[in-house]
Amino acid sequence: MDALHGAGMLLRDFTANNLMVLPSGEVRLIDLELAHPFSDGTPASWGAGTPGFISPQQATAQPATLTDDYYALGATIAYMATGVAPHLLSDTGGGRPLSERLREWITSAERDGVVPATVCDLVLGCMVDDPARRWGAPGGARRHRAAPPLRLPA
Repeated sequence: MDALHGAGMLLRDFTANNLMVLPSGEVRLIDLELAHPFSDGTPASWGAGTPGFISPQQATAQPATLTDDYYALGATIAYMATGVAPHLLSDTGGGRPLSERLREWITSAERDGVVPATVCDLVLGCMVDDPARRWGAPGGARRHRAAPPLRLPA
């Protein structure tokens, strides 16, 4: 994601379904029809993306930003670590905010030993409701940079 952002691209639809692991273990991004070069100006604000992986801002058709990609990164890590797509949390909400249900769910997974604390922190940092506070955002928390790298199973 950092490499694509550094190359001037906004992804807008980052999910585990759009990652292909080659036999060599190398990871490739696929299905980039929503990607948008920064040089083309502000991307269309039509709320497209994969439910559960798009930020609340992107879901309400606000213009996409880098922070939307970081939200999707957190959702993708949550899915890959637990096997549960974050959008399924909305089915059991009872009117509570998604951020509250997300925190409850991922911290429970940490307590149960399903995910390590670094993954829990990374998911919560990337999926914070306020885009200015998301990890990866300018001025956002950056604790995840110190966490050990996440590796896909061979």
